[in-house]
Amino acid sequence: MKIIHTADWHIGKMLGGFSLLNDQEYFLDGLFTLMENERPDALIIAGDVYDRPIPSGEAVGVLNRFLSRAILQLKVPVLMAAGNHDSRERLSFGSELLSSAGLHIAGRLSAHPRKVTLSDKLGPVHFYLLPYVDPPAANGLFPEPSARTFQEAFDKAAAPILADADFSERNVLVCHGTFCRTKQDGVQAAEESVGGADLVDLRQYRDFDYIAAGHIHRKQNIASNMRYSGSILKYSPNEHSLSPSVTVLTLGEKGTLSIEERTVPILRDLKVVKGFFDRLIDREEPDKDYVFAILEDRELILNAALRLREKYPNLMGLSYERSGEERPHDLTAQKAREKSLPELFCDFYEYVNGEEIPPKQLAAVQKMAEPGKGADQ
Repeated sequence: MKIIHTADWHIGKMLGGFSLLNDQEYFLDGLFTLMENERPDALIIAGDVYDRPIPSGEAVGVLNRFLSRAILQLKVPVLMAAGNHDSRERLSFGSELLSSAGLHIAGRLSAHPRKVTLSDKLGPVHFYLLPYVDPPAANGLFPEPSARTFQEAFDKAAAPILADADFSERNVLVCHGTFCRTKQDGVQAAEESVGGADLVDLRQYRDFDYIAAGHIHRKQNIASNMRYSGSILKYSPNEHSLSPSVTVLTLGEKGTLSIEERTVPILRDLKVVKGFFDRLIDREEPDKDYVFAILEDRELILNAALRLREKYPNLMGLSYERSGEERPHDLTAQKAREKSLPELFCDFYEYVNGEEIPPKQLAAVQKMAEPGKGADQ
């Protein structure tokens, strides 16, 4: 059985004042083309379908158009679990009715988690859809004993799945959260903590043939049969080095799994450019990608963002970063009261620029600080 695993679509995302809806729809058009070519037996969306609990009408329209084409034209079942950005109730609306058409949604946590069984020539594959789990949600469903950690909450919510699953057959778990797994049976697993108190160890779920995880935007394996597919686009300047893709997995006979990556065309890349203003603006053709600029100039550039947009029309943000060693700043309130205004200004100038204030500017500051003088003089 061939399955495409995706996650973290964040439809409706705004970044740097720009709506990414056009970029997301462009990606989904490419995903549809990939599905036409690959002819998968199922598509997984492992949470954070939308970027916020109450999505805009335009965001709902983007998702609706894609799902309609995937399910009605290609006849590919879609398996969707809610993430922490989604509204469980809104995502669940009409889920029973939609399931008959091939759209299987797990929005709300349930004492009987949604199970979807698909079959190929080798037999059934059982998909268990588990929405994002936190202690309040788990305790609302299973009040005793009270879950204090994300591990306890996840284990409580997943207990009915473990009780139901027949591990002599093929099983897939779809979930959303911060997961890891320790070394087990000689498998090098993701042991580094990528979160904090919300970290969940999946070692007791190792008997699933595949675990499709969402939440972490960097694609990575948790273990040989557990994977984050990553987000479909870059959603922050910290993600500019990522290379988004989708995961294509094939389940053969029990215990046989192959995993591959497929890239999907994007409308615009997201990049970070760094350097002196004159160098960044010295380009012949405008850069149409999304750009965060970091200027290394010591002096502030007048109207820097406005001027950079002539060459970077999709400039999302601008900041300054002066090179050099980190300068200590230990000025206390007591010390500040003992200094004159020119001395304070000189300290501030040196801290920001890493050098002493020029004599001409120092003279201007001293003149302004004289009694009866002001900025207008």
